[in-house]
Amino acid sequence: MSRIDIIRAWKDAAYRRSLSHDQLAGLPANPAGAVELTALEAAAVDGKMAYADCGSCHSHQPNCSSAVSAVSAKLT
Repeated sequence: MSRIDIIRAWKDAAYRRSLSHDQLAGLPANPAGAVELTALEAAAVDGKMAYADCGSCHSHQPNCSSAVSAVSAKLT
């Protein structure tokens, strides 16, 4: 596999899914770490922002960053 194909496989989930089992087995680990969350990781974060009473825009809550920090501290 060429360097370009390896990098594409790390960045492009659709391309990664198109690879054969042998190609996936030969793919080196992404130096940035896991590209996707496992089901267990996804379950751990599901709804945590709602717990912090935080939306996605971060502009409607004056203390949003401190609420997010508090939740993050509880999760670790």
